[in-house]
Amino acid sequence: MTSHHYHAVVWIDHREARIFHFSPKDVERLVLHPDRPTRHIHHKANSIGHGNAPVDHEYLHAVAGAIADAGAVLITGPASAKTELMKHIHEHDPTLVKAIA
Repeated sequence: MTSHHYHAVVWIDHREARIFHFSPKDVERLVLHPDRPTRHIHHKANSIGHGNAPVDHEYLHAVAGAIADAGAVLITGPASAKTELMKHIHEHDPTLVKAIA
């Protein structure tokens, strides 16, 4: 980033993360994609397993790294990706937790 932006918003799902760093006069946008985008998995009756794709920790680590210097962060988005990001931050980047709104 060229200048420090105190605030950040992350909109995340399993296909992309849109990250906006902003100040009163400027905004910077970054879009991250996982190396292996998750396809929607349908659970078949009488099958073994829960039907959920595994968590992509490399993707979540890249997103966490992109917001590491923000002072206040809002995480939003559909489905479970935002919860997975929060869990990843708690486990791997605990100093970032205090910035999450």
